[in-house]
Amino acid sequence: MIELQKYVVGVLKSVHSRVYQEEAPQEAVYPFVVYRLPTSTETEERREDFILEVDVWDNPPDGSTVTLQQLADEIDRALHRTVYLDPGGKWITMIYRINRMMVPDPDPEIRRRQLRYDLRTYAV
Repeated sequence: MIELQKYVVGVLKSVHSRVYQEEAPQEAVYPFVVYRLPTSTETEERREDFILEVDVWDNPPDGSTVTLQQLADEIDRALHRTVYLDPGGKWITMIYRINRMMVPDPDPEIRRRQLRYDLRTYAV
């Protein structure tokens, strides 16, 4: 599913330039986005569901979450309820938000939001 991952990265990068897979480098500049596609499950003969996790991180000097919330909103508008047809026309993916969470960080200065999506992929 490399094409699906390329699509997801393209969507995320269309919203924000600092997008990382699995984890951000130590020197990453805030705010940034980290994504993971950790699991998939075959639910039917012609369907496989992937879970996409998107974490949005910020370290605002004033503690405000406005930038973080706006970035999470933009990502959600770009992904939720979208449909992707692979370039070869062999499968189609429908993307639905599962949830949106405020995730506390051990560092009280850092703010984080997590968006989770169900990527329902059907063989055509």
